[in-house]
Amino acid sequence: MVTLAVVGAGSRGLSYARHAAGTGRARVVAVADPLASRREKFP
Repeated sequence: MVTLAVVGAGSRGLSYARHAAGTGRARVVAVADPLASRREKFP
């Protein structure tokens, strides 16, 4: 299992994170973005 930190939680970061986690081989453990509304899209 790969752990991921997403830097930039816009549409591209969200899309890449969903794809990586959807394979079951990765897990998002941190999200960095200056906008709280974008960070809140990640569980």
